[in-house]
Amino acid sequence: MGGSLRWNLRLGILGLLVACSDHHSPAPELSLVEGAIRSRIGAAAQPRVGYIRGAVSLLIDFEAAALPDTTEATFGRTARAVALAAATHYEGPLDSIIVSAGNTLGRGVFRVLRQRTFRATELR
Repeated sequence: MGGSLRWNLRLGILGLLVACSDHHSPAPELSLVEGAIRSRIGAAAQPRVGYIRGAVSLLIDFEAAALPDTTEATFGRTARAVALAAATHYEGPLDSIIVSAGNTLGRGVFRVLRQRTFRATELR
């Protein structure tokens, strides 16, 4: 799959997540996860948490502007800390966690700048 197609798919998935989160309150278990992430990286990051593939994978995105001048290595450590916080506070079965930092371009549109995926087995 080409890089452009992958980026467009990620943008579409994240856009759908943001669009859905604009209209519905997150499930109670996701609210706990969002609170844990806010305490880890700050409320300015505006973290959003949603499900992918039913409820076995979590997608977490936050505003990259909350972590200015972040290197790839620093983002990797932050993403892992966010994924660990999510895994610790999420009660259900979990396959993987995707952590993305980017910019909200408009209602329902999120541009991914950096992203890491973690298998649940490496977090628990």
